[in-house]
Amino acid sequence: MPIDPADPRLDGFRRLSEPRFRKRYESERGVFIAEGPTVVDRIAAHAGVLIEALLVDERARHRVPAGLDAPVYVVAQSVVAEVVGFDFHRGVLALCRRPAPSSVAHLATLGSLAVLEGINDHVNLGSIIRAAAGLGIGGVLLDPTTADPWYRRSVRVSMGTVADVPMGRSADLPADLDRLRSAGMTLVAATPRPGAEDVDSVGTVPRPAILLGAEGPGLSAASLDAADIHIRIPMVRDVDSLNVGQAAALLFHHLTRS
Repeated sequence: MPIDPADPRLDGFRRLSEPRFRKRYESERGVFIAEGPTVVDRIAAHAGVLIEALLVDERARHRVPAGLDAPVYVVAQSVVAEVVGFDFHRGVLALCRRPAPSSVAHLATLGSLAVLEGINDHVNLGSIIRAAAGLGIGGVLLDPTTADPWYRRSVRVSMGTVADVPMGRSADLPADLDRLRSAGMTLVAATPRPGAEDVDSVGTVPRPAILLGAEGPGLSAASLDAADIHIRIPMVRDVDSLNVGQAAALLFHHLTRS
């Protein structure tokens, strides 16, 4: 029997084109949306994430992950578009339960961290998380102003690796930076300031906590003051700096390579 677009079983997939509504809805309910077969496959393979339901375009029914223990609603593409609020062409959407965040105390025991301050662009955030996962960074610590890593655009850009990296959010970043240092981590601030050391002159850093700020404002004065090392990527052609996602990947590789 065809599923009506107004069916309440589809409520978790509604109004995806309304960021303010979705951010509130997902945060309050402890859920997130994964979109596209590749991302959904990776999420489905991760034991720490529970998929609650799938909404599938009937043309993509063959892309449902095998062995999935969750309701699967297969509908026409027009029904998907009516439910989510835009023409969705990636075929598969998953409504997922968010895993519990990692504590700062746990993150401080890891071999390396990315510490993100004021990263509000979801594409940049997803890119940083994907680089952290792919380049072996142990975890990610978000400051209070960094965007939600579980928002669907971040999840998509991370290619689902958001589920692979331990993540937690700091309530007081200056205090938590002190905790990381007390736990034996080296605070490395990425900054284009001329006084910073060129990355080429810095070798592998023991247990680095790599601080990254938003494009434009960069890291706060408090975070720069707290850092043990200031590091920059040398640029040419009057280019000030790289995109923060690109810079993160380069620094992750350089500072943690053996």
